[in-house]
Amino acid sequence: MGLFKRADKSGKDSGGAAKGDPILSRDASGRLKPKAGAQQSDAHKAASDEPASAKSPHAPPAKAAPDTSALNPKIVQSVQMSNSETASYNQELATSPPEMMVGQVTGLAVQDAQNYMNAIMQIAVAAQAVAIKKAAEGPIQEAEQIPFLSQIQGIVDHAVKVYGSVSETAGTSSKTIFSDLKSLKG
Repeated sequence: MGLFKRADKSGKDSGGAAKGDPILSRDASGRLKPKAGAQQSDAHKAASDEPASAKSPHAPPAKAAPDTSALNPKIVQSVQMSNSETASYNQELATSPPEMMVGQVTGLAVQDAQNYMNAIMQIAVAAQAVAIKKAAEGPIQEAEQIPFLSQIQGIVDHAVKVYGSVSETAGTSSKTIFSDLKSLKG
């Protein structure tokens, strides 16, 4: 069963529709429009009877409220309240593409710094194992390992500082960018 008829270049409709189905055609610009004489639904007629000034060009067509008489009124009221609350926070809940990008970049920077710190920690653990093995072999090797262990500790301290610095800088930068973006919105 075809719901739509398309107008070919000669202006004649092609395709068939069952009796009572909406019949649409395309105007010269290619937009769908009801074919003259086509039956419209009651909801479509009511929407088209409204004055043009009452309709927003970006608003979806108004829908009639569904019949909820068979449902528990407390549940219906709860859902309506939840929908109302959600709609009132839509600006705060909406995330713009620039905000998403800033959040991703911030997260990736912190994650990279964490990966660097974890890699340094793994190297340090391996180096400590080697130093402990050599120290266990005798007192001469033990004395040689003390500066080596100090260097390992210095590398670990540096990795932790890098992670802290990147985290703080990324957080501060993203907070500033989010603030700037919000000031542009509102």
